[in-house]
Amino acid sequence: MPESPEIDEALSLIAAGRYDDAAALCSRVLTARPLDVGALHAHGVAELKRGRYAQAVESLERALEQAPADPALLNNCGEACRLNGETERAFECFKRAIQIEFDIPMAHVNIGLAMRSLGRAREAEHFFKNAILLDPAMERAHFELAELYREEGHMPEAIERYREALAVSPGSSRAHRQLASALLREGRTREAQDALWEAVRIDPGDWQAHLMLARALLELCSDRDAEASYLRAVDLHPALSPHAQRRVVTARRIEARDWAARENGQYWRLARSHWLQVPRVNTIPAEAAAGWTAAQLNDPVAPEMFLCRIAGAEVLPGDFTVLTGEGDALIGGLVNWAHHYDQRGRFVVHAADDGRLLLDLPARCETLEEPCAVMGGAGDHFDWLFGGVARLWALEQQPRASGLPLIVPEGLAPGRRRLLESLGVEEARLRPLPEDRTFRCAELYVPSLPITGDWVSPLAVQFLRRRLLAVASPDRGAGRRIYLSRGKMSSRRVVNEPELLPLLSRHGFEVVNQEGLDTIEQLDLFRGVQAVVAVDDEVLANLVVSPQGAKIGAIVAYGVHRPRAYFVSAQIGQDFTYLQAEPRFESNPVHAECDVVLPLASLEQWLARLQ
Repeated sequence: MPESPEIDEALSLIAAGRYDDAAALCSRVLTARPLDVGALHAHGVAELKRGRYAQAVESLERALEQAPADPALLNNCGEACRLNGETERAFECFKRAIQIEFDIPMAHVNIGLAMRSLGRAREAEHFFKNAILLDPAMERAHFELAELYREEGHMPEAIERYREALAVSPGSSRAHRQLASALLREGRTREAQDALWEAVRIDPGDWQAHLMLARALLELCSDRDAEASYLRAVDLHPALSPHAQRRVVTARRIEARDWAARENGQYWRLARSHWLQVPRVNTIPAEAAAGWTAAQLNDPVAPEMFLCRIAGAEVLPGDFTVLTGEGDALIGGLVNWAHHYDQRGRFVVHAADDGRLLLDLPARCETLEEPCAVMGGAGDHFDWLFGGVARLWALEQQPRASGLPLIVPEGLAPGRRRLLESLGVEEARLRPLPEDRTFRCAELYVPSLPITGDWVSPLAVQFLRRRLLAVASPDRGAGRRIYLSRGKMSSRRVVNEPELLPLLSRHGFEVVNQEGLDTIEQLDLFRGVQAVVAVDDEVLANLVVSPQGAKIGAIVAYGVHRPRAYFVSAQIGQDFTYLQAEPRFESNPVHAECDVVLPLASLEQWLARLQ
């Protein structure tokens, strides 16, 4: 790089971390001398340090036009291209740099990074090792090789390389933290804890190290220290926590039956768990049934139904997890997908191997002095009916629980409130639980969920069917054939609906737009139908009120398997078929939300069954 007082000053500013000042100085030089290689190079480096990768590439490539054989310039341009997502261009720059001057360790590291981003792990390993041969004291080369091994799952090799990096540069907080990550994956928790303590000693502002330390401390039963480390991580990185004001606690996961056996409260078993007997699923095309059988249809089980009474319990918003005053978390049977709660639980920071949970809760806790019961029902229409309304059955089995105030999600839609009123649940009984607090109850009755995963208890189906049909509007639509359209909705639309509608019309189907139907209107629509064609989503929860023998065509994208509606329909004795459709992946990044194309031949085949 040609020397000049301005360029020397710019380089000094870069070395001092004053990248904005360096870029501004270089811009002034380039106004007077647009082809000054030194100014273009320094400007590119300053922009690179500022994270303005496209601008860095532009300046460095202009410099290369004047000095195409400068290895340092090629290396910096390659790094800017790599960070700008131009991996192939970066590779060419790095390759030219080491062809011109092989003994540049950083160029070998950079080409290794480019190879790693291209998925070429062995070439990346080769170049990282080249850099180490050229400069055994280069911490970055050891560290990137360790990162490669860790990403590949080769933990012993990664640990060795992290230690090599730390032998060269013991003051690297990042290397201590990543060493701890590898040690944790090997189950060497105490060694990981030591590495993390060193990381936060070196850099007290390393929030990732504090977070990882909280997890290690929880595993080692240092609960209070774990809570403190997590709070420190949140102080440094507030986006970690969903709460403006938070309360961090440690709880022990335990089953309600085991908890009651310790004479903490009462547990009433209302129905034993048992296998569900359902027919083989129908699909069009028929060969698609194998995918459904491999999903959630094998050996379905109805969950055990129970009711428990707890003194001094706390109810969490959203999933309605219950915490006892003794520090126990009651999850099994009370939260759906309970076996995934440790990973999916909205308040779970970390779950230790022994079942202890580090929880980040809203700071506000509101006390309810009156006896209350959990009804729940947060989520979509299916969750509302089967995870909320159906739990009234369990409460009705215990006289002292029937008629109690009910804890429900805040913001119930008017249709849901009207449904509860039709079932005899007045609004005065509802205790809406906001998202920004918990409820602590002096006396709490907690009914179990009648669903586990996608499996639905026959008790829930029978209860809802009996109660909802009893309060339904007079049946004026017996024998209707309905096509539920999602054409006005934002996702899961049937793209070729205009092609299908004439065929449906010839078979006596009327089109109903799903958008805007509230809870009561949906139930009234499904009562008495002879046949339904609809995209498989929450609306099919309403099949619980449809007649036995009704024919159901559920449109679903290939590769999406969620049979919760099938478990309702099959228990009633309806003729349920999954109509496999082609997903349009460009319509939505989430597979289950994609628009679909239903083959006309598939619909014709299903309609032939109506004759």
